[in-house]
Amino acid sequence: MPNLLHYFLFLLSVMGGVIFTVYTFFERLDRVWAFAASIILVTLASLWVVKRLLDPLVRMATRFDILLKETLHELNIPIATIQANATMLKKNLENPKSLRQLERMVEASQHLLVLHQTLEQKIKRQFHAAPKNRIDLQSFLQSRIDAYGSIYPQAHFATHLTPMTIDIDTFGLQQSIDNLVANAIKYSPSPAQVTITLAPPLLTIEDKGKGIAQDELLRIFERFYQADESAQGMGVGLAVVKGFCDQNRITLSIDSKPEAFTKVVLNFANLTPKSD
Repeated sequence: MPNLLHYFLFLLSVMGGVIFTVYTFFERLDRVWAFAASIILVTLASLWVVKRLLDPLVRMATRFDILLKETLHELNIPIATIQANATMLKKNLENPKSLRQLERMVEASQHLLVLHQTLEQKIKRQFHAAPKNRIDLQSFLQSRIDAYGSIYPQAHFATHLTPMTIDIDTFGLQQSIDNLVANAIKYSPSPAQVTITLAPPLLTIEDKGKGIAQDELLRIFERFYQADESAQGMGVGLAVVKGFCDQNRITLSIDSKPEAFTKVVLNFANLTPKSD
């Protein structure tokens, strides 16, 4: 990559030389025209230097974008292959232990697929704003809870859902709720007990797990921070949720007591459709 300091010094020397030359050459004609000519020449020289600086960055960004898209495409193929073969194997397996192992493989491949879709969406949103759809939040949550039944067969879900309509980016909402439910299950003793309550405008996700100490509550939204370092994961889930909530004007709050419970509350008051 070009040395920025060298280009900067070169630009200064060009500017000084051009100004001196133009003033010397045009001084007898008209000082105003001489100054205008100096500005034009300095601007042209500056544009040339800036272009030289940016060209390598543009080429690098373009190559990276192509590589990322090709990688995403190639990742989709092995994931689909794993899931298809796992489905066929499941039909021929009778041993309970083997079936459980296969189920874990299916869950892992499903998690990879979700990560793949998430990365793909994030790349698209570098160029296009996330679309917002009007949804029935009650139905949306119920569909996710039905999916959790197969993803987390060992968990028990209690639901209390009241109808509510909101305008929101559904992909980001699904990612956020999935993260919160996954955390509730991960930090709870098996079988996990998770209660999901929608009492407009509040959505509450509560577990009876190990809880979070008060001093750690101040840091849980930091990217890569984990209160329990022995837990699986990279510590980015709650940071993703917090970012989504901030972008969409959703108030997010967490209450917790160690060895008792953790309660996450999302307030959707700002997303309810305005009456015409």
